[in-house]
Amino acid sequence: MVLSKQTIQRLFNAQKIKIAPFDQSLLGDCSYNLQLDDIAVYPDTGDERKLGKDFHLLPGEFVLINTKEYIELPNYLIGHISSRSSTARLGLLVDFGAELIQPGHVGKICLEIKNLSAKPVLLQPGLSIAQVYFEFIDSEEQGEGNPYQNDEKPELSRLCQEIKM
Repeated sequence: MVLSKQTIQRLFNAQKIKIAPFDQSLLGDCSYNLQLDDIAVYPDTGDERKLGKDFHLLPGEFVLINTKEYIELPNYLIGHISSRSSTARLGLLVDFGAELIQPGHVGKICLEIKNLSAKPVLLQPGLSIAQVYFEFIDSEEQGEGNPYQNDEKPELSRLCQEIKM
């Protein structure tokens, strides 16, 4: 079951869900809007760029950008990342296929962003580009943890390290 605004607020107030910084205006009926942090990483090259007033994601470009928000989840909740409608209408694809936040997650969320439009799209720190919604799971999980937790900057894929040859 997806959590309502009231339940998210209650769990936040009880420090069961931690979101920092927390801005009440970003809390929707059943989700919390997430903002961009200030560093973009290009997965193909590993190059990093600071977001600012002149950072435009060009058509076809793909970048990794962390959220400004640091999130901690208890072991009985999961989160799902979803594009905001306004973001999709600009032609931006956010978190395609990597939308699950595991129970017990600690850290910022890495957003995978691709420009599918025919024009450049301005990305700035603080831009509310995605949303997270939460669900209870049927039992608490300890899990093995996410290898990308607590990353200060977006991290490149570690899939090659997982492949056993």
